[in-house]
Amino acid sequence: MLPNLQAPQRVAGRHPKMAATLRPVTEVAERRRKRGRPHKGARHMTSVRIPQAVYEEVQRRAAERGATVSGYIVDLLAMTVDLPQYAVETRRQEQLPMTG
Repeated sequence: MLPNLQAPQRVAGRHPKMAATLRPVTEVAERRRKRGRPHKGARHMTSVRIPQAVYEEVQRRAAERGATVSGYIVDLLAMTVDLPQYAVETRRQEQLPMTG
């Protein structure tokens, strides 16, 4: 039978003899990897200057709904142009269970 000619696996920057006691780098990386927010689809970045009083009211209303200001504004725009499928924050709020 031929000897195993495969090189020892390098683990977390350690010497190959230590490999038996340590996890492979990929396992360590997998464990540390955090899940981010789900992708919301193709987006266009834009910047708009609005009056301070309007921003403060939008900020208040977004906070009331547990939404981000950006998400709340996207929802308002989506509903205004009759594209409710893009109202992500509103859909997220509708899916939350009612407690009371």
